[in-house]
Amino acid sequence: MRLAQGKNIDRVQRLLLLAEPAAPDWVREAQGHYPGLLIARPAQAGAAALEPFPAAGRVYLIDPLGQLMMEYPLQADPKGMIKDLERLLRISYVG
Repeated sequence: MRLAQGKNIDRVQRLLLLAEPAAPDWVREAQGHYPGLLIARPAQAGAAALEPFPAAGRVYLIDPLGQLMMEYPLQADPKGMIKDLERLLRISYVG
């Protein structure tokens, strides 16, 4: 999705939110394969820390103000996701 944004690629950031700690080697490898990927773990363990995100294994589009814009299952059609993101970037004044 990010690569398909062309001139708007710098307006899109990726965040992988982990429910459990990850091995440092895995984190380094993931960031090596996906430059610019942010990997984070909620400050507090447990479901309460992930409250805004009701389901694991999903793709979320969040605006720069932290508002959830869209949510997709992992099996969602990438073309539709790209089209939605293009529309959001076109009309967005934030980010």
